[in-house]
Amino acid sequence: MPADSDRKLSVESREAFADACADARHAVDATTSIDSASWPVASELDEQVAEVTNTRKSEHEAFVKSRETNNAALELLDVAAQRIERFYSGSLLQERHAMHLASASRQGRTKDAPDVDLTYRKQGGASTQILMLFNRIKADLQKQMATLESEDKVGQAEYENIVENSNKKKTIGNENLGSKQAAKAELQVTLQRSRDELRSDKQALLAVEEEIQGLHAECDFLLKNFDMRQDARQSEHRSLTRAKATLESALEK
Repeated sequence: MPADSDRKLSVESREAFADACADARHAVDATTSIDSASWPVASELDEQVAEVTNTRKSEHEAFVKSRETNNAALELLDVAAQRIERFYSGSLLQERHAMHLASASRQGRTKDAPDVDLTYRKQGGASTQILMLFNRIKADLQKQMATLESEDKVGQAEYENIVENSNKKKTIGNENLGSKQAAKAELQVTLQRSRDELRSDKQALLAVEEEIQGLHAECDFLLKNFDMRQDARQSEHRSLTRAKATLESALEK
C-alpha cells in the first residue's frame, strides 16, 4: 500500500535524523569538554610563569646585594691598601706629626713639642705580605663577582626561555581553542538543523499515521459489514430476477 510505503520511509528518515542528531550532540559535547580542558592548561601556565618570575626576581635581588657588598669590600680593601702603603712609607707618620704640630701651634704650645724620629725603618716585608693578602682577597672577590654575574645571566636566559615557551604554548592553545570553538558552532548549527528536520519529519509521520488509521477504520467497516452487504446484494439480485420473470410472463400473455 502507498500509505505503508510512506510510513516505512518516514520511519527510516526519522531514525536517520535521530542518529544524525545524536552524533552531532556527541560531537558538541566532546568539543565542549575539550574547551573546558584547555582553560586549566592556560591557567597552569600562568601560575608557572608567575612562580618562575618570583623566583627569578628573588635571585636577581640576591645577586644585586652580593654585588654591592663585594664592591663595598673592594673599596674598603683599596682604602686599607693605600693606608698600609702610606704607613710603611712613613708619609702617614709625617702627616700625623704635621697635624700634631698644627694643633699644638693653635694652642700655643709649639716650643714644648717633642722631637719625633721620622726616619723610615723597613719592617721586614710586612707591608708586602699584607698587600699580597689584600690582593688575594680582591682576586677572590672579583672571581666570585664574575661567577655570580655569569650565574645571573644564565638564570635570566633560562627565565626568558621559559616565558617564551609558555607564550608559544598559550598562543598555540588559543589558536586550537579558536578552531575548536568554530567547529563547535558549526556542529551546533548542524544539530539545530537536524532537530528542525526531525521535528518536521515527526509531523509528517503523524499525518501518515492518521491516514493509516482512517484507512484501517474503513477496512474494518467493510470487513465487518461484508456478509450483510453480500446478503443484501444477493437478496436484491433474487428480487430483480423474480421481477424480470414476472414481467416476461406478463408479456407472453
